[in-house]
Formats: sequence, C-alpha cells, structure tokens
Amino acid sequence: NNPLIAQEFTGSKVRQQTDSWLATLDRVSKVSSHLQLQPDLAHSHVLITGTGTSTYAASAIAAAWPRATTASASNILLDTERYIHGIDIVISIAQGNAAETVAAAERIHKIRPKIAHWGIICNPEGYLAKSPWIQSIILDPGVNDSDPEMMNSFSILVLSGISLVDPVAVR
Repeated sequence: NNPLIAQEFTGSKVRQQTDSWLATLDRVSKVSSHLQLQPDLAHSHVLITGTGTSTYAASAIAAAWPRATTASASNILLDTERYIHGIDIVISIAQGNAAETVAAAERIHKIRPKIAHWGIICNPEGYLAKSPWIQSIILDPGVNDSDPEMMNSFSILVLSGISLVDPVAVR
C-alpha cells in the first residue's frame, strides 16, 4: 500500500512498453508475411473480438481499421450468426486465457468452419494459441502481463492489430 512503490512499479511498466514496441512490430510483420495476411486485408470485412480489457483493445484496433467491426466474445456467444454475417476475417485479441474468447472462437468455427480466423495473443500457452483453426500471432512472452493493470499487453495488442492494417504508418 505504499504509494511510492506503486508509482515506481507503474513507471517501470511504462518504460518497459517502449522497449517492446519495435520488437513487436518486427514480430507481427514477420508472422504477417509468413502467413500472407496482407493480401486478405485489402477488401475484407473484419470482426475483432476479445474478452474483458482485450475487448477495449479490439475496439481501439477496429477504430483504425477500415471495414472492421468489434464485439465482445460474450456478445458473439449470445448471437454468433448476427456478428459473423458478412464477415470475411475474425481476429481474436487475447491477453490471457479467457474462456469466453475460446468459446466464441469455437462457436464461430462450428458455424463457419472456413472463415479466416486469426489471433493476436500474449499467452503462448493459452488455449487460443493452441487452437487448430486459428492462425496465431504470438507476441513476445515478456508482454504477457500477470498483473491486472495490463499496461504492456494492452498497448502491444493495440499496436499489433493496427500494424496489420498499415504497418508502414505504424512504424
């Protein structure tokens, strides 16, 4: 409960973010190139989703992405057909191992097994990262926050998603 310790902890987390940004852009660029994601993006309608704070990251990404919409994984579970109607690509944003995000991904796959589904994922050991029907962009494990603040993972998730849209401008 010492405010000085909390302030130093927060300050170190903020300083750590900038160290991760360029490495993240390089990682996302390499995976995007390997998976040949860019050609799919030109005229695609994209649904970006997540659970909890990852929903906010998904919203921030969608705001910068032409033809993108966003919905929480919980909403997708309630009315999957409505949210994936007219969607070409789904991108699941996952900081941790949220059961709702995994369940939404499974439901989407069950209804539209051929839909392109990507994941931008901080936890390489999470269920979403191991999903056989999701092409995953696994971020550096160093940005997988274990604290509730999600300082590193939030900014890295947003940066990663936006860099898929316009990697040159983001850099």
